[in-house]
Amino acid sequence: MNNQYLCNRPISVSYAFKKDVKGERHGSAAERLLAAQNPLSHADRPHQLFADAPPSMLGP
Repeated sequence: MNNQYLCNRPISVSYAFKKDVKGERHGSAAERLLAAQNPLSHADRPHQLFADAPPSMLGP
C-alpha cells in the first residue's frame, strides 16, 4: 500500500531496521521468504485498484 491514500493522507511503508546494525532489517531472509509465500497474507489484501476518474462513456 505504499504511496496509496487513506483518509486523504499518503501511506508510507518501509522496513524496520535494527538499532545497532546499519542497514540490517528485522527478520531473517528465510522469514521474509516465508511471509511472501504465505497464501493468507495475499488473501487479506485490501482493494488497491482505485479509479481516479469516472468511467468514460463510449458509444456504439
